Amino acid sequence: VSTEYARLIPVAAEAALILEWSGWSAREVLLRLDRYQRLVREFVPRCTVQCETTSPAGADFLWSLPRQVVPLLQRLQGRERPLPFVEDIAVPPEFLEEFIFRAQKILQRHNVVSSLYAHAPTGQVHLRPFLPFPTAADPGPLRELAQD
Repeated sequence: VSTEYARLIPVAAEAALILEWSGWSAREVLLRLDRYQRLVREFVPRCTVQCETTSPAGADFLWSLPRQVVPLLQRLQGRERPLPFVEDIAVPPEFLEEFIFRAQKILQRHNVVSSLYAHAPTGQVHLRPFLPFPTAADPGPLRELAQD
């Protein structure tokens, strides 16, 4: 990953969120951005806004980050790998928060770490738990995790 992305995302970060606003004017977009930043500071003080841009080039740079996530995950080495066993989950956007909360509880119950990324406005979720690749002799926790 480029040093520009490394500068944006602190090593200790647990999550990253990219948001995009549109509006009828630059002023309207800036007002929406300011409102969002005030809400973040008030309700989620641990969250920080690392970058903002109003330029097309800046937006392209930020939106190029998610396209790098899956290839980076696939290059990870080790016994446990991010397995795309339930991919492109469709969740109505109004239930996305509940779905993510419940998925995290299931992963915790199975003591499994997972990558999770979503296209929030459309409710499309990608959940890839880090597990050993299952075999016929040793399917591991995959079946129980999928059932839950």
